[in-house]
Amino acid sequence: MTAHTIAYRQWAGQSFADGAFNGAALTSDGVVIADPIGIRIYSDPRPDRPATDYEFATWSSPETTVPGGAAEVVPSWNAVTPPGTWIEIALEVANGPNRRMYVMGQWAETTDDMQRTTVPSPSDRFAVIEFDVLKAAAGRAIDSWHLHFTLLRRRGSDATPTLSLAGAVASAPDPAAAAEAPDEVGAEDAREAWGVELDVPPYSQTLHRGEYPEFSGGGEAWCSPASTAMVMTFHRLGPQPDVYAWIESKCEQPWVDYAAASMYDPAFRGAGNWPFNVAYAARFGLTAFVTRLRGMEDLEAFIVAGLPLVASVTFTADELTGAGYGTAGHLFVVCGLTSDGDVIVNDPASHQVASNDEVRTVYRRNEFERAWLGGSGGIVYVLHPPDHPLPPRPSDQPARW
Repeated sequence: MTAHTIAYRQWAGQSFADGAFNGAALTSDGVVIADPIGIRIYSDPRPDRPATDYEFATWSSPETTVPGGAAEVVPSWNAVTPPGTWIEIALEVANGPNRRMYVMGQWAETTDDMQRTTVPSPSDRFAVIEFDVLKAAAGRAIDSWHLHFTLLRRRGSDATPTLSLAGAVASAPDPAAAAEAPDEVGAEDAREAWGVELDVPPYSQTLHRGEYPEFSGGGEAWCSPASTAMVMTFHRLGPQPDVYAWIESKCEQPWVDYAAASMYDPAFRGAGNWPFNVAYAARFGLTAFVTRLRGMEDLEAFIVAGLPLVASVTFTADELTGAGYGTAGHLFVVCGLTSDGDVIVNDPASHQVASNDEVRTVYRRNEFERAWLGGSGGIVYVLHPPDHPLPPRPSDQPARW
């Protein structure tokens, strides 16, 4: 298990005013194009698409310093992109006097106008992009970071994308925390989540086996879309039938196929891109972002607040009792805790059985924590309706949400 020092920062609403606007403006809905500052020629990688001129404007976050330095930064965003518009996301990071800009992704709600994708770049001596994560190179640290968003629209159009949330989580392994007991339980009042289970609908990814193999090899690889769709349905939000009417599925949840198509990252060759998943959820009215949590106490606070989380885990077949498989990277929904503090999950790959009846699973607390913190460093998707408050933040540590 590896715990992390974590610092999350987010801009939304009036806090966007703290950033730098270049041809963009702040409205009640978010950051939009006001007076474009230039033209970009976009050449779509799909061979049947002509090069297209786009006007653009930019918004940049304030600089965020990272005391002690970060090993990784994971961005996330919420945006609306009408036809003919899209956004580009970049991270500018500093290591001492050295500054570099890294394009992390190009994103739109659909692929009608552009190819939604991450933008892998060659490693340099400062950092490397691993699709949805920017990692400091060996022997380096990220001392500070800026987010840069470019908002684009077809030349001559009056449409605009709207950026409603921008955020990133910076983190580094914390050897001191890793040396602590993996299942340290505090006072009785810290067990408020024990015995709480949220009624999250179960969706098996395995039911979709063989469907739409062009999206990450088909349903057997759709742990992230299935998990995101479960939480969206829990909040009674998601696409309407007319939106996914083109989906042909043998299952009763065609919106899982639609989610996979809407999150698919051709550079990653998968539908498990963390920021793309939360950006998809935000299309349907949720506030959504990626962050890291420090441990079970953080996770339990969300359960008490009535908010299931999508958690990223890694484990071998003998490390998570009852899973029946091993994985180098997987996502499932944390729905609650038993009265003994074990973790109740909706695991879309549970038992590798094509049945929604097998999705709900209980994993031993210490084994789950090791797979989660040791696997992804505590990565979660936080998806919540705007009027559903998040749990109180710990006041004695940097923000994690």
